[in-house]
Amino acid sequence: MIRPLVVAAAGVLAALLPVAPADAHPMPHTVVTLDVHDRSVTASLQLPAEDFTLASGADPASPTAVRAYLLQHFHPQAMTGTPWRVEIGAVSLSDAEQTGTGPYRELLVSAELTPPPGGNVRHFRLGYDAVVHQVVTHTVLVSARDGGTSTEIGVIGIERQTMTVPDLTVDLGSSFDFRPFAGMAAVVAAGLVGAIGLRRRNTRAIR
Repeated sequence: MIRPLVVAAAGVLAALLPVAPADAHPMPHTVVTLDVHDRSVTASLQLPAEDFTLASGADPASPTAVRAYLLQHFHPQAMTGTPWRVEIGAVSLSDAEQTGTGPYRELLVSAELTPPPGGNVRHFRLGYDAVVHQVVTHTVLVSARDGGTSTEIGVIGIERQTMTVPDLTVDLGSSFDFRPFAGMAAVVAAGLVGAIGLRRRNTRAIR
């Protein structure tokens, strides 16, 4: 499913402004890590708090607001289109830094994604457009872990021609090995691989 993009005023203005110089700090992006289990998938989310507020208008210190917003923008489904159940768990705020971005506030969120009975936890569509539905410059990096093995699945972002945010197909087969992002060169050029240099401190849970 492709969901229409609602462009934030800030995003429109950003598109009209000149391109930032090469030495400008890249903006922090969202990181989604999927842990594959026998009957479900756990998603660990890292979202820049400022972009979350810009997109949602909600207080990142309010777990109720965070959960309500993410439930509206997190729609995994089977390849047949059958929706999965999404449960948003722990929510915390942290100080973080991605390579080149400088320090910023970050939301850490866990979610449990459960397919319908008989659903395939290794092959599904990840519908996720939190923040990117409003902040056109935002990007979501998605990876998966299974038994200690990690792989980069892909990048979620706006398609500029259609102004939509397509679902990302997750296809891990019966097992998988590490493989780079499709278009990794473009990601590197955009400074998005700063997730590798991510560090956080002073994490606190909010309830």
